[in-house]
Amino acid sequence: MPHKFSAYLLLALLLAAARGPLAAQERAGAVFYADGKYAVSFELSGALERLPELSSGAVKLEKAAADIAYTDGARVLLDDPDTVSLEELNRTTDYTVTGRALIVEGSRSFLYADQGVSTGAASLIIAGLPYSVRAAEGYAELLVGRTPEGKTFRAASLGGKEPDNVWSPTLAMRYAVSGPEGGYVISEFCLPMGLRGFSRGVRDLVVSAQKDNILIGVGMGGLLAEFIKLPLEPRLKYFSDIGMEAAAPVDSDIKSVWEWSAARGTAAPEGVPALFCSNAEIKDKKLAALIRPYYIRELAGVRTAFVSVIPSGPVHDSRLGGAPVTVKDPFRDAGLPALVR
Repeated sequence: MPHKFSAYLLLALLLAAARGPLAAQERAGAVFYADGKYAVSFELSGALERLPELSSGAVKLEKAAADIAYTDGARVLLDDPDTVSLEELNRTTDYTVTGRALIVEGSRSFLYADQGVSTGAASLIIAGLPYSVRAAEGYAELLVGRTPEGKTFRAASLGGKEPDNVWSPTLAMRYAVSGPEGGYVISEFCLPMGLRGFSRGVRDLVVSAQKDNILIGVGMGGLLAEFIKLPLEPRLKYFSDIGMEAAAPVDSDIKSVWEWSAARGTAAPEGVPALFCSNAEIKDKKLAALIRPYYIRELAGVRTAFVSVIPSGPVHDSRLGGAPVTVKDPFRDAGLPALVR
């Protein structure tokens, strides 16, 4: 176990032996870990930013800016996010196909322009990608959605991808480009990883034998979820929906739980996964009731404890955002060996 670590550690510890001698027919238990980080990848931007070089100066990049966008894993909102809310998107079921546009599609993101990415630019971008990044030309369906209240908005839909149950924030990079075709904007929309697309097969396996199996979340969205203002409530609902029993928050997650609990003024609703962090000294009683130092559960006849530690230090402390929590070095101050014993 290294002294220095960049993420956090999650351990399952046997606290007591199974009742009675182990027999050949003794059932076995399984622990499944779900990566709860929320991540996006701008895998195509590197080649896009090299367009002036790849086009021998025929194409110029005038400026670039990061932006927040909305997606449900298969569709992205093309209009400004300020024009339609996540709540309105999640209530919308009425979509009309209005056309299609040429895109460059990678595994985690795609490039889009209102008039379609030109075939020349698409070819140059694909040729300029590193070998490890796979992308191809494709087409996105252009949609007009209509909310139940009658508000309309534009969206693009990727063929072959199933939408998630919920729209959520993501990031987009907007590039102002000028070239032989004139000036236009190419956007790279990211399809987030984590907090979505959880394997139904694993969920069914966990749920089918809940006394023997358990699903533990490692992280609850993390720093990016906070940056794009993904509320804690839908994150907790997602964990509950996939059968997650307990979760280990990171520093920015603890801040989100603190703000959420302070705003609610009541206990956590039923169905919310148990939260635990073993090297966080929590000074607020309500928050301490939500985040325990460990989680104990009988698993296939064995009393099992789960402990979690997160990094300490000034950078990580700053991500707590004023939460009444002190994160201790788990190998010095927090007494983790004593807790394990």
